[in-house]
Amino acid sequence: LLVQSRTLIRVLADGTRDTSFSYDDPQLGTIQVLQLDSSGRVVLAANVGNTGAGRIVRLAINGSSDPSFAVIPTDRVISPTLLADGGLVVPQNGAAAYTQYRADGTALRSWDLSRWIATGALVRIGAQREVYVGYSGLGVFRLPDGANPQLDAAFFARGDSDTTLTDLALQPDGRLLLAGTFTRWESHTTSGVVRLDPARSLAGVAPVVAADSRVPKFVAARR
Repeated sequence: LLVQSRTLIRVLADGTRDTSFSYDDPQLGTIQVLQLDSSGRVVLAANVGNTGAGRIVRLAINGSSDPSFAVIPTDRVISPTLLADGGLVVPQNGAAAYTQYRADGTALRSWDLSRWIATGALVRIGAQREVYVGYSGLGVFRLPDGANPQLDAAFFARGDSDTTLTDLALQPDGRLLLAGTFTRWESHTTSGVVRLDPARSLAGVAPVVAADSRVPKFVAARR
């Protein structure tokens, strides 16, 4: 898939354009977020014209807007979390407020994570509605279901008191990548990146990506 401002085209394996697929909505501005859901459907987010508001749209197989999905208006361009059942989770105003949507784009329920999320938290939501929350100087804990937020007592990845976390990323296999300005994690030497399996045990130290003074960030963690 290739984004050209508000236009989305699909390129075939031989490098030619797929003429059966085309998306261009004159009501939207530049496409800023592009994802594939669990069924391989394109989900995108873009601003509305020159305003600061945004929309989340799902496309049909030919690139047209999917008539079975209600377009989701947002107060800004937002990258949603795509769930395994085809639904979405979209952050709202405030760091701890989220809305869960059904696969057809209609709102299902609100999430209030204010008990667990404060200033400085890094938050990542998984495809099964699990929520990971990380704090520098503390570590990372998990809420098994953001719709019913309760602390998972079996999961806690503890960092040192001087550990600074700069990013979290979830891989499709459920493993969690942590990045920051640390050289050790739970007795393992590393250079700012570790990977944990869903049971919290260290799943091998990830390849070194920040051996110097740069702060590591993840560009993507996807298939």
